[in-house]
Amino acid sequence: LDSFDQPLSGGIVSLAFDTNGVLYGGTATPEGEATDGGRLVMIDTETGVFQFVGDNTATATGSSLAGLGFGS
Repeated sequence: LDSFDQPLSGGIVSLAFDTNGVLYGGTATPEGEATDGGRLVMIDTETGVFQFVGDNTATATGSSLAGLGFGS
């Protein structure tokens, strides 16, 4: 859920911690008319609440962001 208690239409399909310990997730292909697919989110590890990173999808078509990785 986000800070307004709204879920993602397709959920989270990938998770990765960055080198600073921040948890990120990639959203699934959206369901129905939703536009939340292919987005990068930061996830609070204590509450599980997510927030979008940026205003755009990370994939060209808004499809699933199924792979994340961070270098050191």
